[in-house]
Amino acid sequence: MTEPADGTDLPGGLLMVGDKSVYLDGFFGVRVPERWSATLAEVPLLSTTPPGGESELDASALSQSLVLNPEASPRGATLSLVHYEHSDSVPDLDRFTPAIADLLSGDGSTIGDSSEVTIGKQPGRLHQVTSASGANGVMVTLRAGDEYFFILSLAADTSYAGDVGDMLASISMVPEALHS
Repeated sequence: MTEPADGTDLPGGLLMVGDKSVYLDGFFGVRVPERWSATLAEVPLLSTTPPGGESELDASALSQSLVLNPEASPRGATLSLVHYEHSDSVPDLDRFTPAIADLLSGDGSTIGDSSEVTIGKQPGRLHQVTSASGANGVMVTLRAGDEYFFILSLAADTSYAGDVGDMLASISMVPEALHS
């Protein structure tokens, strides 16, 4: 990755650009609140079409790329970025979104109606979520370059709700970083 001129490389491979932590080889930037950290950060690979193509969502092709949690209470809240490794066979965001909502509601979670949003300069669909365990949050499906992702953020402990909202509002994405 080529570091931006104002980037500061920190121990552990974390790059800071201004007040944002930059992950996944420069693809994903976010303002991480104090005492939150990444518990998983894996650069997504460009998607591949399975033999014979696809007619429906393949749940085994979902791969977590980034998970951020509060250090004091990792189960208290989470922000997770999930990549669909067969993105190159997805026809459009309007078909991807209900497939992900159906998958996530399979455990009894409630997924609300979608509204159009822009997250990290990428078009997306935002849904309110109440997990089967009662945690509240949002799910955002989005397209970055030619790749499809969803972000799931939940706060089981409502004291973290503000942090999660601030992180969502601060996200930036650079789709070109996935192609280098």
